Amino acid sequence: MEQRNNPQIINSHMRIKNVRDLKEYLENYFATYDFECDELDEENMLDGYFGDTRFEIYYERGKRLILKTDVDCDEELEVLKRVLTPVMWYKDKSCKDDHIGPIAKYKSNDIAFCEWEYEKPLEALKKLAFEYYKTGAIDEIELLYKNYKIEDFEEDMRYGAYTGVFDQEALDEIENFNEFDIFCLIKSYMDKEREIIDAANLLRVNVDEQIDNIDFQVAYIVQTLRRFGVDPGEPTEEYEGFSPEAEAWFRWWEESYDDIVDDHPELLDNVFQPKQGKVIYRPKGTFKDILPTVIKERKEQSLSDIANISKGEDDTNSGFAKLLDKIFNQPGGDE
Repeated sequence: MEQRNNPQIINSHMRIKNVRDLKEYLENYFATYDFECDELDEENMLDGYFGDTRFEIYYERGKRLILKTDVDCDEELEVLKRVLTPVMWYKDKSCKDDHIGPIAKYKSNDIAFCEWEYEKPLEALKKLAFEYYKTGAIDEIELLYKNYKIEDFEEDMRYGAYTGVFDQEALDEIENFNEFDIFCLIKSYMDKEREIIDAANLLRVNVDEQIDNIDFQVAYIVQTLRRFGVDPGEPTEEYEGFSPEAEAWFRWWEESYDDIVDDHPELLDNVFQPKQGKVIYRPKGTFKDILPTVIKERKEQSLSDIANISKGEDDTNSGFAKLLDKIFNQPGGDE
């Protein structure tokens, strides 16, 4: 192809700053081919045809590029992949030169994808692994970044270990929250899940994905309770709700929450705000005062579950939903 011998076209990828530049680059490169592409109304998006193969491209300079085609167009995908790779290959002090090729290629719902991630490749791989292992949105996947394999991320997909449901800023904030902040954060997720469940029951819609996302968020936050002397249990493959100590800790705070905020309303004004030191106002006693009650209730619940299973009944609620029922339906709880 004559265009490959033209230095101006070979080096043009160094000047690509946006999808408009990328469109011009591709049109020059494929000038002798049956090729067309246009910008979409969506920001950073192109779509077009390479012969009979339709493709879409998402591009952010210095961050990421995603190419997708039909699954039965492997040859066209490889050509486009080879041509697009240099687009990420430019000198920019904000980027590290540890890779320029795609980090992964995968298939989802009869669509083939190829993805480049320059800024945060490992975070991107974890999110792809989540889609592969947990949601089933990805059918097949091959990692192309360094020597990583999809199996390397399997343990990170456990409830309590997976962090992809938060951005890095949120993770940093959670690590610096004091005990009252953590309680309020978990309580806010519990309130949100209760609202979702109530709405779903009313409208008869499926909210499993929303509930699962909250379960991942709460499971990770609960792991931070180790800082306060609480054993949250180990991360799990399936969501199992709170550990006995985590449930006792939450209920210990729940029982005194109204009294604490009534006496010290400034706590709510400053919740989730940067602060130093331990929380000043805490419930009386310790969460371990409630722990024997939690353990006793769990034993009784286990016996009840066994009895229900023997009758052919099954409770499919998530562990988090069960805890919600326990908190809101216990004597003195919210009506």
